[in-house]
Amino acid sequence: MRVLFDYHELLSVVENGVAEIAENANDAQKHAYRESKKKDKKALYFIHQGVNDEVFEKIEDAATSKQAWDTLMTAYKGAEKVKKVKLQTLRRQYELLQMEFSELVATYINRVLALTNKSKVYGEEYSEQAKVEKILRIVVAIEEAHDLSQMTVDELSGDQGGETSQKHGGSRGRGRGRGFYFNKGRGVGGNDQGKSNFGYQQNSRGHGRGRGRYDKSNVECYNCHKYGHYSSECRYKDNTQKAHFVQGDDDADSSHALLMVTAVGETPNFHTWFLDTGCTNHMSGKRELFADLDESFRTKVKFADDRTIPITGKGRILINLKNGDHKYISDVFYVPGMKSNLLSVGQLLEKGYVMSLRDDQFSILDEQEQGIKHEITFPYTPQHNGVAERKNRTIMDMTRSLLKAKGMPNSFWGEAVSCSVYLLNRSPTRSVQNITPVEAWSGFKPSVKHLKVFGSVAYAHIPAETRTKLDDRAEKIVFIGYKRGGYKLFNLDTKKVIVSRDVTFAEEEAWKWDVDTHKVDDEVDDDGELVHFAFFVDSEPVTFEEAIQDPRWVNAMNEEIKAIERNNTWVLTDIPQAHKAIDVKWVFKTKVKSNGEVERYKARLVAKGFEQRLGYDFQEVFSPAARMETIKLIVGLAAQNQWKIHQMDVKSAFLNGPLEEEVYVKQPLGFMKQGSEDKVYRLKKALYGLEQAPRAWNKHVDSLFLQVGFEKCPSEHALYVKVNNSGDILLLCLYVDDLIFTGNNPTMIEDFKKSMMGEFEMIDLGLMSYFLGMEVVQRKDGIFICQKRYAIELLKKFHMQNCNCVRTPMEVGTRLSKNGEGAPVDSTYFKQIVGSLRYLTCTRPDISYGVGLISRFLENLQQSHMQVAKKIMRYLKGTLNYGLFYSSTDNCAIIGYLDSDWVGDLDDRKSTSGYCFNFGATSFSWSSKKQSVVALSTCEAEYVAAASSACQAIWLLNLMNQIYALMKEPMKIFVDNVSVIDLAKNPITHGRSKHIDVRFHFLRDQVGKKAIELVYCKSENQVADILAKPLKFEAFIKLRSMLGMTTLSNQD
Repeated sequence: MRVLFDYHELLSVVENGVAEIAENANDAQKHAYRESKKKDKKALYFIHQGVNDEVFEKIEDAATSKQAWDTLMTAYKGAEKVKKVKLQTLRRQYELLQMEFSELVATYINRVLALTNKSKVYGEEYSEQAKVEKILRIVVAIEEAHDLSQMTVDELSGDQGGETSQKHGGSRGRGRGRGFYFNKGRGVGGNDQGKSNFGYQQNSRGHGRGRGRYDKSNVECYNCHKYGHYSSECRYKDNTQKAHFVQGDDDADSSHALLMVTAVGETPNFHTWFLDTGCTNHMSGKRELFADLDESFRTKVKFADDRTIPITGKGRILINLKNGDHKYISDVFYVPGMKSNLLSVGQLLEKGYVMSLRDDQFSILDEQEQGIKHEITFPYTPQHNGVAERKNRTIMDMTRSLLKAKGMPNSFWGEAVSCSVYLLNRSPTRSVQNITPVEAWSGFKPSVKHLKVFGSVAYAHIPAETRTKLDDRAEKIVFIGYKRGGYKLFNLDTKKVIVSRDVTFAEEEAWKWDVDTHKVDDEVDDDGELVHFAFFVDSEPVTFEEAIQDPRWVNAMNEEIKAIERNNTWVLTDIPQAHKAIDVKWVFKTKVKSNGEVERYKARLVAKGFEQRLGYDFQEVFSPAARMETIKLIVGLAAQNQWKIHQMDVKSAFLNGPLEEEVYVKQPLGFMKQGSEDKVYRLKKALYGLEQAPRAWNKHVDSLFLQVGFEKCPSEHALYVKVNNSGDILLLCLYVDDLIFTGNNPTMIEDFKKSMMGEFEMIDLGLMSYFLGMEVVQRKDGIFICQKRYAIELLKKFHMQNCNCVRTPMEVGTRLSKNGEGAPVDSTYFKQIVGSLRYLTCTRPDISYGVGLISRFLENLQQSHMQVAKKIMRYLKGTLNYGLFYSSTDNCAIIGYLDSDWVGDLDDRKSTSGYCFNFGATSFSWSSKKQSVVALSTCEAEYVAAASSACQAIWLLNLMNQIYALMKEPMKIFVDNVSVIDLAKNPITHGRSKHIDVRFHFLRDQVGKKAIELVYCKSENQVADILAKPLKFEAFIKLRSMLGMTTLSNQD
């Protein structure tokens, strides 16, 4: 922002503000004042445009740019103490910053620059040299050969074009940064890859692979020690020579030792220089070569065989170049006893030299004389772009035209781009006169006879070998591009791209992409009643403009406004200066019955609660709601005692909750008060959409329940119990604005209905038949709950309504991993499937394990994960009528079952816990969940599962004691592992159990208190086995029946 202000000459106005002028100011002063005010408004506009909505609220009331700037400085730069703390944190992050595994070098450099820029904001600026040293300290393998005192980060970034990422484990061999391997660590006794175009004597031409001749009569072979050839040309060459690698030394004496590569069996040759990528500095063992030598310089050099030799000086050496010129090599180390002269590639790169390898000629060039100057363009200036960048716009314009011409979806953008480039290369251009780019490139004039209209309908011939006599001879396809020797075509049935040359085109036709291409299914199912009502379901309007076209929705909106005014929810007023009015919108919903009939049209006026600010417009938002286990427990109790469950709905429930905060909303569309359009409503009670609306309603209704004699259950804050003097009981369960209640006294139920209708506007729904997506059938012999309608909608939503059925939700031995098999899968689509299936587990414990398993894999999905999810839906297709039947003949005892697999997760080897609790013969609470620890044995895995089930058992015991009757006997939990029972009963510690976390010994404590009793059962009768692993068909059917799952027809 400071750069922007400085560019527009606004920085002084932002930092110093605009000084007020005197009343008697002259015209020039007034003109200067007006110009300053213009600059101030312009700067304030730039600030507003540069911040997001959240930050804008901080500076919304700022009248000048200086006020807004000072507010931002205070909010994000902080006070002096805060700045010091933040600066200390940034320093620590800077020092600990490391390059991640497989991270791009450019990404790492950007992270370094981000930290240094943040530090600069808080007053500490890093020099370019410090940044470069920080980067090169980590990315050692990339650049070691630069003059760090003169190098900038931009230059370093430019040098990393060939780099990809740093591999884990420190693979940091030098010489990778330029894309060449000069020495490859073989030392000077290897091949000629390390030889340069330098020579010591003036007549020398170097030892590279140049095309000039060289007198080898004085050259000694390092292999056979004969003259006249190099060791690489030696016919007695020893192939057993091994590479020497640079390695570090942790000894304190050699901590400053330099690293270099050496070779075995060298002989002195002071007339040749060798390029070495592993050598950190130039080195020579010949004192006579130095033009000047600083003998006060002392350090050490370490060879690959761990030998350390002292360096006794540093100086310059004059060498003769190939073209006859002379050149000084500076900073050459004098190493007495060294047999060869080494040129450090890194040091040459530091000095600005460039390595070039063309054909068989290797050269070292001076970057100042023959290098390339890097220039960059200004940001957001496409006029400075080159021809290639500007050509991108031409391609994209043509791409959009191709897609729009035939109404094709944007998913074909890639094919359209390829087709655009293909056509532009065969079209005339001003860049090349009288020829096309293809002809200029290849020298051949391209044909245009084969060009067709992109997106047109075509008919591809089907070979006789792939069809029968009665099959079609051609298939309808869409043309999407060109391929060498044919056309690229999109098959509308298989959704695949094919290539063919036997094609007949209908270029004037276009496919109607907005029409569903799914085939119509002729299969008739037994859900005729639901299908019949589906024809009469109206679509719900999305906007207010759509709703006012239908008188039914207009009536619904009028009813909503009347309900708001009848509840005295708001009052029209002027908004105070320090407050902000929240916007509202209309939401429309068609209420349907369990059989699909339309019950009523509901229009809801909703506040845009996302505009509220925590601490200003609301404080607390939590509101309790009944758990599904509690609701099913109430159903089980009602069935066992042959009670009827009643249901009531509070109309506009949230409008009854008094507000403690001062909240204002705008007037709704269609109901603006004439003459008072500028006024707003102050809310006296909550409105739907407000963050605190659920809590306000819950507090109000909670106080009412307590006033009429109900007691809140301590273990379930959405469950209320009322007992009269005669011992009659009334149980009430609250889920937001839906109430279900049951009891043994019809008079108490009717009195409660009257009291609620006197307090609120209620809808008496009679006996509960449809609640939270669950269908409920109440009979004398019991109560049946299921989610058939929801399951049908789920299958239709994911196009699985016509799938083939399977007998079990998972195959035996099914295991999933993060590294799945098959093509990638859309994660959003998969998450929708998982979320829908999870809600279905409210009444379907038989799919809990499968749904829990696929819920662990929501990212990086493959086809193998999707196949398991589809198999679960195929199982649902064949078991739509299944649900839970709570019989009136069962006793009210609660018994539990627990089991686990062992190391079932392929990625982290953790186990899965499964437990369920039956009320009588039917389950009402269950869980299938991966354990948080790795178990070392089956005993430990089931012990952890038992601890989890014990926590749920204690909660259920407390709940039962609070709402029904005191359970004197301990709750029985059946286990099929004797070792778990012994471990829970015997408070001993040995090698197999001493490592188990203390929290899992909660089970042992509850067993000791006689609250829980672990009972052994055979594995074939272990009901929880269905929640811990996939089972064979026979075992699955047996355990599913023991869960209490059945169909209503089986109970007739």
